[in-house]
This record gives sequence, C-alpha cells and structure tokens, in this order.
Amino acid sequence: MISRTCGLFVCSSCSPVRLLVPPGKQIEGAKKYDPSIPQRVCIQCAPELHPLQDELVATYSQSQADNTHEARGRLHIPFSSSLNKECCNAADIIGNFFRNDWGASADRAVPVAFLQKAHGLAIMTVIKAGFLVSGKIGTGLVVAKLPDGSWSAPSAIGTFGLSGGFELGGEIVEVMIILGSEGAVKVFHKPQVNLGAGLDVTVGPYGRSAQAAAAARSYPGCAFGLES
Repeated sequence: MISRTCGLFVCSSCSPVRLLVPPGKQIEGAKKYDPSIPQRVCIQCAPELHPLQDELVATYSQSQADNTHEARGRLHIPFSSSLNKECCNAADIIGNFFRNDWGASADRAVPVAFLQKAHGLAIMTVIKAGFLVSGKIGTGLVVAKLPDGSWSAPSAIGTFGLSGGFELGGEIVEVMIILGSEGAVKVFHKPQVNLGAGLDVTVGPYGRSAQAAAAARSYPGCAFGLES
C-alpha cells in the first residue's frame, strides 16, 4: 500500500494508521481520494496530521454533509450500498408508521409518544422469499437518543438467514424496533444480535392499546412491521 501523503510504500502491520488528509496534501494522482474518508498514512506523516483531525472532521466529515431527501411513502429495496441511502429509507419508513397521510390508518398508526420515550431505533427493510428452502436478507440502521434529546449518528446493520419447510412466494417487510432502554441500545454494540437472546422485543401495539402503552412510564422494546 502507498501512503496517501508522502507516497511511501507501507504495510498494514507497520503503518496501521488511517487519518483524514486535507485537500492538497494527498499525493498526485491518488485514486479514490476523498477528504471525508480516512486514508492510509505512514508513521512519519501521522504526527503532522493528528492535530488537524478535529478541524477536518468538522469541515469534511460525511456527518456534516447535507443528505437532501424528499420524505414520502415508497417501496424500498431491501439492501443499500451506502449509509446515505439507508438514512433516506429510514426517514420514509418512520413516516409510514407515524403519519396517517403516508398510508398508516388511524387504527394502525403508532403514537409519536413512543419516539419521545425511546432510547433508540433500529430500522430495516427485509425481503423474505423461498421455495422449499426460504431465506431472508435486509439492511438498515440503528440510532441512539443522546442525553440532550438529540439522535446519534446512524450505524449500519444487516440481517441474513435461511430456514427449511414448505414455503412458496416472497414479501418485503419494513421493520421498526423501538428500543425501550439503554441496555437495549447497548445490545447493538455487539457484532451479532439475536432477538429474544439478549434483546427482549414484543410485537408493537396499535390503536388504543398503543395509546395506553405510550402513556406508561416505561415499556419493553417493541417491533412494528409493514408488509408490501
């Protein structure tokens, strides 16, 4: 590998550092150079770049970029190649559950109070299909509520599974899991998450029962799904 600043050949073991490199400091002709993505640098260049990281993050980080999107109800592909696209999908899915004018009928809409009390959200689009052997695959994101009431940056998540039995057909399901405790959010810090094993989730209520659950002081994690 080549250091993106000085052009020296480096290996991952002797130079494991990746840092943001400001425009003009990259080597000439650097392929796929992007100031918002950490680049491989050598141990000689790293000390010079370390003091610049906070300023570079504030200026070029993708977390600072605008993700322009017209939020509306639409059918989503169950896998995305970028986190930007997942954020757009998540915005649409949240609207599908909470906004009546997006297709959620009055008896199927989820009270906004769930969002106010939630410690986090996990949102996914999953496709299920099969013939004799069925499978599912999907991608999404998880966010946590910060102490000041704002939401954290998103973290990408995915699911994959196979099962046996006679099945024929397929469906796309939009899933929203409302994480009702800080512990439920921390479960997603692990490399793998199994519902029911470390993450207790119940089927989310709708209608009047949802209003009662939203008024409660606390509630367990709730999962909601919309089939297409």
